[in-house]
Amino acid sequence: MAFRYLRELNQDSFPGKLEKTGLSDLHRKPGFLCPHPEEGLTHCSLECFLTLKYLDWYKRYSDNMDVDVEYEYIWIFNNIDSGIFMKPIMIILVTVLILSGCQPTRNDQADPSRTSPLFLIDTHTPQGLQELFNPTSQSLCLISAHRGGARPHFPENCIETFENTLQHTFAIMETDPRYTKEGAIVVHHDPTLDRTTTGRGLVAEMTLPQLKALRLKDSDGNITDFQIPTLDEVITWAKGKTILVLDQKDVPVEVRVKKIEEHQAEAWVMVIVYNFDDARTCYRLNKNIMMEVMIPDRQKFNQFDITGIPWRNIIAFVGHTPPADKDLIPMIHAKGACCMAGTSRNIDKELSAGQSLNTRAIEQKYQALQQLGVNIIETDLPTQVGPLLFNISDIPTGKSKFFIYLP
Repeated sequence: MAFRYLRELNQDSFPGKLEKTGLSDLHRKPGFLCPHPEEGLTHCSLECFLTLKYLDWYKRYSDNMDVDVEYEYIWIFNNIDSGIFMKPIMIILVTVLILSGCQPTRNDQADPSRTSPLFLIDTHTPQGLQELFNPTSQSLCLISAHRGGARPHFPENCIETFENTLQHTFAIMETDPRYTKEGAIVVHHDPTLDRTTTGRGLVAEMTLPQLKALRLKDSDGNITDFQIPTLDEVITWAKGKTILVLDQKDVPVEVRVKKIEEHQAEAWVMVIVYNFDDARTCYRLNKNIMMEVMIPDRQKFNQFDITGIPWRNIIAFVGHTPPADKDLIPMIHAKGACCMAGTSRNIDKELSAGQSLNTRAIEQKYQALQQLGVNIIETDLPTQVGPLLFNISDIPTGKSKFFIYLP
């Protein structure tokens, strides 16, 4: 079939599938070339289709594309005229596109003149989540946004804050579920409302409508327009965007497991457990749910090793300071689990307080954790630490299928 058209898709030529999913901004991005723009991409029969950066992401939201994606730049030619005139044009086109800057790069600040970038994680299946965190096959360092990554005008444990974090870096999100008076579950760290909202008193003594009437405050005490989200709202929002890590607070592991199952969210929601009995309970109830487990020393390592829970089912939290036992992290890796360390109590405080004007000195402290083998850094400052440590080019080829960058 002759190559009839070649142009970037735009609003007029792409009215279909993405509009319905709320992801209609994709077609306004550079990178799509289609021979039948007047038909819309979801109806294109792929006689000739070139995608740069976005094919894997788009495939997830289109039931009309039956292709496998393994590399960043992928050509699909089916039934295309292979005459001598066509191939040179295609070769020149790819060369020009690549050399002109189609390779994704780190974007630390949203450009106010256009839509902000997005750094998304989508593992598709529970097995994909385990693969993402498998340290034995192309290890990757990630950021865990503690309470979502609060900053001025963006309160902790707030969906709008989660979205802001993902405009700066790839990150998983640590969140805090709590019961309301009538047994609903909201996301809020403190047992009381005073520090983070316009309300006062205990979360557990307020009904959901009462909590929804409040407004969240940022870390400086400024009142925002944002509400306390429910756990259901957060889980629904996170699908295809990030990985949620649910802390315990006053919500038992059995309830958190049930909530994950209600949403069929084993591919993007994990739980934190603070003892091995809870870990066993979680694994007994649902073997597909991953956990964050506290393993700060060799004694805890040995105790977990006899629980019968596969190491691939956990992320091992090794502490807020590097383990004294230098063999601990390699031992955990050898079992097939990755390691997380927290920086909110030390390095983050230096960075946020400006104790060092030498950014390189701060960066080296975070990098020292990476060099010890820490795979995930849990930080209060993901929008600063993520861009400081992480570049898109660092994503291992085998794990690139889980990451989506929308500039």
